[in-house]
Amino acid sequence: MNGHTHEFEAVFGFPETLPATEKVLWQGRPCFLLVAKRIFYLPHLFCYFLVLSLLSAGLQSDLLTTKALMADFLLNMFLGTIAIVVLLSISYLVSSTTVYSITDKRLVMRIGIVLNLSLNIPFSQVQAAESKAYSDHSGDISIQLTPRNKIAYVHLWPHCRPWFFSAPRPRISCVKDVETVASVLKECWSNQKKLEKNDLRK
Repeated sequence: MNGHTHEFEAVFGFPETLPATEKVLWQGRPCFLLVAKRIFYLPHLFCYFLVLSLLSAGLQSDLLTTKALMADFLLNMFLGTIAIVVLLSISYLVSSTTVYSITDKRLVMRIGIVLNLSLNIPFSQVQAAESKAYSDHSGDISIQLTPRNKIAYVHLWPHCRPWFFSAPRPRISCVKDVETVASVLKECWSNQKKLEKNDLRK
């Protein structure tokens, strides 16, 4: 991932210059097509409009001519196509404006289409993480924060695990090769926990 898409960023994907002691281990963004498929359910939406158009034509088959039925079917599908194109555009914007970064100290999520937010999640504030992989090796990684740390669901969406409203879970969504990303995240989180244990012993 080369170059800057946001000129104000000191470092790509970060709101400020990284400390000399911190190293970026992985950066990525959601896959545009996976966002459309798994967040906005566009294949399901297409089937919905198709079935709706066929039902509409079937219910009016005794009232309209074949030409009028075809025109009605095409009109319904055209309206459905507009909705799908709009959601495809939103999916692209979600993908192109998002950068997930994992350093050896934290997870940083630059999100937001209109208003960009940079969420810094130190590994010390991570209680657990859960990875969900699909057959194409893509997937999501949801982060469970410690109880005293919360980020509003509305600020996170769609970069959060669905239905966890009271305790929102940030999520690295729709990334390819999710197992590699999960491995990097797990190693960094484990190292942070070891450091915390050593500090307690001292």
